[in-house]
Amino acid sequence: MQRVGVLVELPRVLREHGADPDQVLMEVGVAASLLSDPDNHIPMIQVCDLAACCAEATGQDGFWMKLGTEVRLHHMGVIGELMSCASNLREALADLVMLHPRYAEGGGPYLMNWGDDALLIGYRLHLPHRRGATHMARGAVSFGFHLVQQLSGATAREVLVSLPPPTDRTPYAGIFGAAKLRFGAHHFGLVYDREALQTPMQAADPAVRQGRLAAAAQWLQSQQPDLGERVMRVLVPSVLAGGISLAEASERLGTTPATLVRDLRRQGTSFRKLLNRTRFEMAGQFLLDTRMSIAEVAATLGYSEISAFNRFFAGIGGAPPAEWRAMAMQAAAPAPQP
Repeated sequence: MQRVGVLVELPRVLREHGADPDQVLMEVGVAASLLSDPDNHIPMIQVCDLAACCAEATGQDGFWMKLGTEVRLHHMGVIGELMSCASNLREALADLVMLHPRYAEGGGPYLMNWGDDALLIGYRLHLPHRRGATHMARGAVSFGFHLVQQLSGATAREVLVSLPPPTDRTPYAGIFGAAKLRFGAHHFGLVYDREALQTPMQAADPAVRQGRLAAAAQWLQSQQPDLGERVMRVLVPSVLAGGISLAEASERLGTTPATLVRDLRRQGTSFRKLLNRTRFEMAGQFLLDTRMSIAEVAATLGYSEISAFNRFFAGIGGAPPAEWRAMAMQAAAPAPQP
């Protein structure tokens, strides 16, 4: 499922580009009434089909990127409220990645250290062979680019596109301005340098943030009652971007380290075990959803030796990463047409 969010603007934007929204929505089986409330949800498969249909109806391959430029803070709900009062951009991006799984299933953002002084916020879609998948990924990058500009005024240093260079780059320049475009990348995403990451949010307020963190923790618990899953959602933003301590994870969950350790023990698990599960989850997503090599995935997860990564991955996944990737890609490939 995918939260409607900025899709409430879709009918208007379609009309502005000469397309009939009722006809487009009918073609993919989406009721127009669903787009009246940002908190409604649509199956991710239908959203992918909708992205492709919008491009066809308007004759614009970059239509979903244009839709991404329409994002405003009020489209973001709980996540937007928390991001807006973060102390800096890095903290706000961690908020987005932590809470986003409650907004969408089938795709989402992740954070990853990029060189010595930069951070990548990437987007992965777990339906890579679905019609409209690349439209979705490019739209998400545009969405993130413009959301960050509104929150902090910061501009991405690089825009990564995991597609071959297009013949005409004009549509991209119209969306991303002077930001450096890098095609043929392993990721769809945005790279922000150290200076941008330290940029305070325009509405930064520590006191307000504490209240919103508590509200977000309660909302997360209501949406995802299993404690282990909630811990993993907190860990995901940080596994590839410098790690997170037990104390930091506890704060984001609205509890204390001692209470968290005790509650996890009651469930037969531990912070360390969940951290390893999170690393495995991220490794699996990179193996299946990107063109990264085994060595690159290992290095991304902090392994200096591929052999150590192979042992870690096989210990949880039951097969070495190369074998696991081959089996997973075969299972995910579309069935041949008769």
